[in-house]
Amino acid sequence: MYRCPRPTPSSLLIAGLLGTTLLLGACAAPPTPPAKPDAAHNSANSLDWAGRYSGRLPCADCEAIATTLQLNADRSYLLQTRYEGKGDGRLFEQRGRFSWDAAGGTIRLEGIQGGPDRYRVAEGRLIQLDMSGAPITGALADRYVLAKATPPDAQLIAGGRAWRLVELMGKPVPAGPGTPTLIFGADGASVSGYSGCNQFGGSVELGKAPQRLRFGQMAATLRACPEMTLEQQFLQMLGQADGYHADAKQLQLHRARMAPLARFAPSQP
Repeated sequence: MYRCPRPTPSSLLIAGLLGTTLLLGACAAPPTPPAKPDAAHNSANSLDWAGRYSGRLPCADCEAIATTLQLNADRSYLLQTRYEGKGDGRLFEQRGRFSWDAAGGTIRLEGIQGGPDRYRVAEGRLIQLDMSGAPITGALADRYVLAKATPPDAQLIAGGRAWRLVELMGKPVPAGPGTPTLIFGADGASVSGYSGCNQFGGSVELGKAPQRLRFGQMAATLRACPEMTLEQQFLQMLGQADGYHADAKQLQLHRARMAPLARFAPSQP
């Protein structure tokens, strides 16, 4: 009669490890699939694309094609072109409607005959595509861009004018040597100023959408002053602000279109 061999300690250990491995494999959660991009988030529904775009596009037999394209919220457009350095400088106009592609990233102008009619929509600009709808390549590829016009109120506050803080979080700020100031660069992308103790500078997104702005990372000098509460509150306010309202007499910074976080007046020269 055959007898099964008696298990040894080593065989029991191997069997135990094998059983544990199989058990863990059976109980392990399946791998998490990679996240799919949100198909609902695209240029058509997430960018403030309506507005006026302009630029000087390359031309094969003239200096440039001065181009202005107005996109309206009702999906109508006005295209104006002028061939610089050729003919009598006549302005050509084309009106019509435009449509979005299925991905919501490219528009097509209806009614255009014999010319490019598609543009990729990006933040604050339109990128002209070739006749087949593909990106333009070559040495001049980066010149096929129409930039969105800066809103008039953004032009008002930019350009090197200094704005003096007169109210912060609802409290008046008296004028004096320690009063914070803001200076927006003419490019609409830079800002500098005085925060009450230190000089600072950094980036800002201004004019990409009506009455919207966003301050970026700031660099500042490292002076220590006896009283720095105002400076700390001022810099904190810049980090919170996401919108503005301006006219010739005052600049207001606010968040989520609520009550102003700060008010400024033009600084006296």
